[in-house]
Amino acid sequence: MDRVWIFPVCIAALLATLVALVGATIIDTGSWYASLLKPHWAPPDAAYGLAWTAIYSCTALAGVTGWRAIARWREREWLLGLFAGNGFLNILWSLVFFRLQ
Repeated sequence: MDRVWIFPVCIAALLATLVALVGATIIDTGSWYASLLKPHWAPPDAAYGLAWTAIYSCTALAGVTGWRAIARWREREWLLGLFAGNGFLNILWSLVFFRLQ
């Protein structure tokens, strides 16, 4: 791996992991979640962990790819803002859905 890639990859992986950990600590699937009427085609609960791992991995990869493709710092600031906004919305979703119901 090119040394230029190491720093953005580490930062993106760290931030994606941080968002995932914060979101995971907010989740509370108590009896109210089990009582929800879910469609018959809803995936099993175990599939959600795998799916979110893939989503966060792809988000980090997209962030690094975008970072490498952008030469100007001003555009990189936009990318960082979008990356942070995505993480914030992911955490907010977990808070609203699982805690505030």
